[in-house]
Amino acid sequence: APWDPDLVRLKRRWNASLPINYLPNELFLAIFTAYDADVFYDPHGSLELRETLPRICRYWYDFVRSCPEIWRFIDFKLSEKYRKHCLSISSTFPIRVKFSRYTFRETVSTFISSYSHRLEGLICSTGDTTWKPDIVPVFARGMPFLKILELRLASFMPQDDYIELDLTAKRYPLLRSLYLGGPIRTPRDVGIYENLRFLRLELSNIFDAE
Repeated sequence: APWDPDLVRLKRRWNASLPINYLPNELFLAIFTAYDADVFYDPHGSLELRETLPRICRYWYDFVRSCPEIWRFIDFKLSEKYRKHCLSISSTFPIRVKFSRYTFRETVSTFISSYSHRLEGLICSTGDTTWKPDIVPVFARGMPFLKILELRLASFMPQDDYIELDLTAKRYPLLRSLYLGGPIRTPRDVGIYENLRFLRLELSNIFDAE
């Protein structure tokens, strides 16, 4: 079928009047950070955009390197070298960290403890049960700037082995989104729920009132 002349004219006018390099960097930054945020919540998502863009040309290389916001999403599926690279470029910006298919062992708990003052989002998904001795002390110290917390842990544990993270409004004053799945006791501090905009509890053991 022949091209619609109006469509052809529109395409030509668009390409001629607004080349992509005429768009402001602020718009690109908003697009890329929104993309990274969506990928961050996708269990199968990949943050490859940060690696692909700098290879296109020098302009994109300089742009990506100059935007710490793009590097604040950190997935532990990435190598340790790359994680350090992200932490370095993101500077003092709040970071969001995701552990998927990884056991909650010493390296992970040490990482969270070291950067708890920068953590804005934390997602942990694991089927391993060896994380219990490490995870409790990490959350007991609190994370003053954490807004998003998702824990999807192994559900095959005896009820007596359920853990209590002692999430309180004092330790987590900015928490807005909370997802707990697995052998985690429901937080008892009523204050932790007051500022939440999203709450989902699955397979959590609810404490009886004392």
